[in-house]
Amino acid sequence: MRQYILYLLIIIYPAGLYAQTDVSAQPLILENAKDRATLMPAPEAEYNQMVVYAADDKTVTALHYNSALFFTGRLQAPRPGKGYEKLAGYSFSTDTAYAYWVPGGYVGREIMVQGFNFTTGNITTKALELPVKSTKIIRAFNGNNVRYVLAKTKDKNKLDLCVISGSTIEKHTLDFSGIRLKNHNGKSINIKRALKLFPMSEVSVTGFNSLPEASSTTKLYVLPDALLITMDHYRNATQSLRIDLKNYTVTGNVFDQPLDGVANTASFYNMGTLYQLAITKDKLELKAVNFDTGKLLKTYTAEKNDSIPFATTGLKEQTGSNDVETIDTRKFLKRASMGSAALSVYHTPNDILVSAGAVRYVTPGINIFMGAVVTMAGGESGDYGFDDQDQQTQYFESLFDENFNYLPFEPQLLAVDHINDYLNNKSSISLATVVPFTYYYILGYYDTETKQYILRRFEDDSAY
Repeated sequence: MRQYILYLLIIIYPAGLYAQTDVSAQPLILENAKDRATLMPAPEAEYNQMVVYAADDKTVTALHYNSALFFTGRLQAPRPGKGYEKLAGYSFSTDTAYAYWVPGGYVGREIMVQGFNFTTGNITTKALELPVKSTKIIRAFNGNNVRYVLAKTKDKNKLDLCVISGSTIEKHTLDFSGIRLKNHNGKSINIKRALKLFPMSEVSVTGFNSLPEASSTTKLYVLPDALLITMDHYRNATQSLRIDLKNYTVTGNVFDQPLDGVANTASFYNMGTLYQLAITKDKLELKAVNFDTGKLLKTYTAEKNDSIPFATTGLKEQTGSNDVETIDTRKFLKRASMGSAALSVYHTPNDILVSAGAVRYVTPGINIFMGAVVTMAGGESGDYGFDDQDQQTQYFESLFDENFNYLPFEPQLLAVDHINDYLNNKSSISLATVVPFTYYYILGYYDTETKQYILRRFEDDSAY
């Protein structure tokens, strides 16, 4: 299993030199940085450019790279005043790249916009204010060359979506009243309540998502023409909400998970297909359906007394930073059914990698299950003392083709594995970030020894 925290991967693999390539090394001085130094890569969606914003205590430097990631120039501006502490997002217009600063966190009503025109060299600064209260903000995120802010309204069936492009803000009201959502017990629930009980996490549409990242009950996918929200808190079904980014209408759908008994379920959307996982203590079901038509592609099942022939890696378990162990089907199902089901799907160069299992928390050394599914059971989010517990993950990995036919090949190392090895073997790396870029990954970091900003390219290995 490949899981990472803040881009520093905790599983170490040997990386071949062929998997990585130097892209760029630019001189960069970060003066008196301390805790105020920050780096933010901003990939541009239409022309595949990239801008990297690097800030120290006084200065913001914008580094521009073209679609081949050749360095083409830099602009510098004073860092916004101390009222704006965080680089929170970005957007692009035809000729200008914009960086957004907010006061104390990544979500705030007040925004300071810095615009960098790399053709004319012109730099602009403008203060904006969101047309929603900061206490109403649910989530802010980037995509499609703009910045989105999703917020609650007075109407329990409506949400506001603010679209920030350059130095302008558009507000659109999303109406969910025509969609019947259900809570974990099958009773009707409004969108405001659903997102409070089951907070939303954004997952990468093009990049690799580890199982802990993919274990959220409610997931947000930023697609080119829509925002897609999937919800798996209602057992034995996935509820989906699609927000059209042209007319801002909302449509809903339900994809059943008809496994006998109350199952622990998860789903993952990838390139027009919805993958679903259902686990009970006695049985596991993994299937794929066409998201638009609902047509079933294929279903794989296994029971507690069976082996799982489509689990290429075998059934694995890892607790905290301990070594990975192999476990049998009965133990796998029993423990996975008590955690938060997790499913992640990723396109490799040759096929589709599926990581399936569950995440839970246990008391160190005792393996006593504690509180991993409190929210899944319908309670409010809160502090359940996870600081004194270890994260435990049950999982397996398998390869499939586009029609969800099982491929009996061993999963190979991914770019994130090679990045992990590189990070763990170079001590001068600071402020590391990782972004998927076309068909590979870009690791960016500040080298504290050479005083340079480095870009390195990493690729997935081929499976066969």
